[in-house]
Amino acid sequence: TFLLSELPVTNQDGTKSKLSIYRDITYDVRQEEKLKSSKTSYQRLFTHVGCGVFISSKEGRFLDVNPALLKMLGYQDKEEFLSLDLANDVYLKPEDRHRYREIIEKKGQVVDYEVRWRQRDGNILHLLLTSNVRYDTNGEILGYEGIVVDQTRRTKQANELKEAHDFLNKIISYSPNAIMAMD
Repeated sequence: TFLLSELPVTNQDGTKSKLSIYRDITYDVRQEEKLKSSKTSYQRLFTHVGCGVFISSKEGRFLDVNPALLKMLGYQDKEEFLSLDLANDVYLKPEDRHRYREIIEKKGQVVDYEVRWRQRDGNILHLLLTSNVRYDTNGEILGYEGIVVDQTRRTKQANELKEAHDFLNKIISYSPNAIMAMD
């Protein structure tokens, strides 16, 4: 691929000519195509991945979220969601947001950080956050980006299993003969 530039030139005898300059831009065009493809792939992944994806400010506002996170938290209007204050409107306890900030800013990332968030209707979700710090060109913290995985059902099932186990242990401790009856 070439970029063509043409300029009129007046010759010494007064006649007009055309100066054509060809510049090979094949590499630039291919790089631009790769970048466009990469952006398209990123946007498709961001939009269609099954877990929540977010970008948030250091001050505690979501800057961008994917549809899965909106759905997970019970919102349909993205603008409404982006106006929420994370510490007070999303985190069950504001101090959990502050603790998250301390950890991620100290380590640069968090992996499988357990937290509870509030859905739009007030229901509580048990979540795992995996995220990292976003820095500006001067190394200053801009905010955070990461993924959110809903563990509510798994947490509920684990609690039910623990309750059943505890109940069975109570029965066995009150009635040692219950063990023989189970055999």
